[in-house]
Amino acid sequence: MNVLVAHEAELAQGPIWLFSSGPLGDDKVDKEGRDGLETTAPKEFEKFADLLRVKG
Repeated sequence: MNVLVAHEAELAQGPIWLFSSGPLGDDKVDKEGRDGLETTAPKEFEKFADLLRVKG
């Protein structure tokens, strides 16, 4: 996240792809019984979704 803030002007000049590789494995829930997809979602995604004009 610090990279995005530090290079905001350069990154705003054109399209950019940001992605996450997780979650890995076939487990639907974590060790505490929580939904695996919800607990592994990037925490900052919602904060920056509008700012980054997410297209997908």
